Amino acid sequence: MRQATRTFTLEWKQEAVRCLETSGKSGIALAKEMGISDRARYRWRKELRANGEAAFPGKGHQMD
Repeated sequence: MRQATRTFTLEWKQEAVRCLETSGKSGIALAKEMGISDRARYRWRKELRANGEAAFPGKGHQMD
């Protein structure tokens, strides 16, 4: 059976990135606490750094 895909708001992703950068905990530990993959959190950080306010435009692959 296929697992449902979770979606996260812009604010939630930004907070996850902020926690990664300021908490002093490892990315793996934080990902477990937040219930997401460590890979997703690092991908979000990379996207936020590269695109700033334009990061996370909505659902799907909308980046040009």
